[in-house]
Amino acid sequence: RRLSKFDKTGKFITSRSGENDLIVAPAGIKMIRNNLYVCDAGRVQVFDQNFNLTDSIGVKLGAGVADITSSPDGYLYVAETEPPTVHVFTVRHTYLHSIQHEDLCCPSGVCFDAYQQLLYVCDSVAGCVFVFRHDGECVMKTTIEGGRSNQMSATTGISLDKDGYLYVCDAGNNRVIVL
Repeated sequence: RRLSKFDKTGKFITSRSGENDLIVAPAGIKMIRNNLYVCDAGRVQVFDQNFNLTDSIGVKLGAGVADITSSPDGYLYVAETEPPTVHVFTVRHTYLHSIQHEDLCCPSGVCFDAYQQLLYVCDSVAGCVFVFRHDGECVMKTTIEGGRSNQMSATTGISLDKDGYLYVCDAGNNRVIVL
């Protein structure tokens, strides 16, 4: 229940504790437009670079807020595990719509490909990665075979690098998959 800030060398700079239930159960965290977005117990807390709380997004969000990402045009995509949904908000945190899929069980991580305008969603229960267009249409669902299991298990995070490689944390098989 604490946010801590370190410099590039790993030296501690400052922290903010969860006093007065400011931070309850942090899950996902992302720096977006110089603000720190923390997915926390049914809401997304927004902090400035000095850890001052500037906003909170709770509209349409349930208890299982897992991760957040943004698109180049400023839309925020928030993964929620129950019900399994990705909510879309404007840059001003106004709710727009939700993305759902009949096979989506527990979205645990989200990232956005700015070049292709695609949203990647890892599912910790279904053991797969969904790919959605920004309008919510599912264009691909994939599982990765290998390791100690026949598929991904308990995926907990997803990220895309500048060269287009997709990284998926496959916690159930103790590995990171690079696609």
